[in-house]
Amino acid sequence: MSRVKEESILLSTPHAAELIGCSKQALRNWHLFGRVPVPTMIGNRLYWKRAELIQWIDAGCPNREEWKKYKQEFK
Repeated sequence: MSRVKEESILLSTPHAAELIGCSKQALRNWHLFGRVPVPTMIGNRLYWKRAELIQWIDAGCPNREEWKKYKQEFK
């Protein structure tokens, strides 16, 4: 797989998984179980915000509900 371009704002599932360091299936499962931030849907594909994933990682990878609360506190 190619390296993710640093200037990409939205990442496809394979590229988001690469950024996080997990498999595509793991990322899909984490999404289904509410373990990662909510992706953006374009057509029938999921895209992940690069900046949000980096912030989420920096915050210690909280589950989706904790992440929503965390974002509200820092708005």
